[in-house]
Amino acid sequence: MPETGSLKTVAVLVNCMEINDLDCFLRLTDALQIAEKDLKIIYYCQEKDELPSMRQDRFYPNEFSWKGTVLNPLVKEFLDREYDLLIGYYTHENILLHTISALAKASLKVGLKGSDEKLFDLIFDVKSENFKAFEEELVKYTGIIFKHKTRS
Repeated sequence: MPETGSLKTVAVLVNCMEINDLDCFLRLTDALQIAEKDLKIIYYCQEKDELPSMRQDRFYPNEFSWKGTVLNPLVKEFLDREYDLLIGYYTHENILLHTISALAKASLKVGLKGSDEKLFDLIFDVKSENFKAFEEELVKYTGIIFKHKTRS
């Protein structure tokens, strides 16, 4: 479990296939009372979009070697940093997401029911489509664990 103190840095690992509003995670800065620069989000997408995207925060299955070596610089940087909190926002079995969750350096790891429970310290029993319920649970429990102010 993490040391007591305030929550400062948050990493989020998202499966694009499980949620429609990818920008909902950006609102976590307000909910958790952290600076935007201290929130790092990466999105796992099964396939590249047909249309070009300005988003630089996505990674794909072909960006890993057959031995599991990370080839994507975005994921390498994600794994090189240390975080107070890692959120694994996915419920389906996925070896790449599991690997990144396991390798991420975080004091507290939170996941959703359906993901590999051995990888996370705390599991929330909410559907991935219900981000609002997840956010409420996250604020409540991180407020207790990290003893920081939460929104009323």
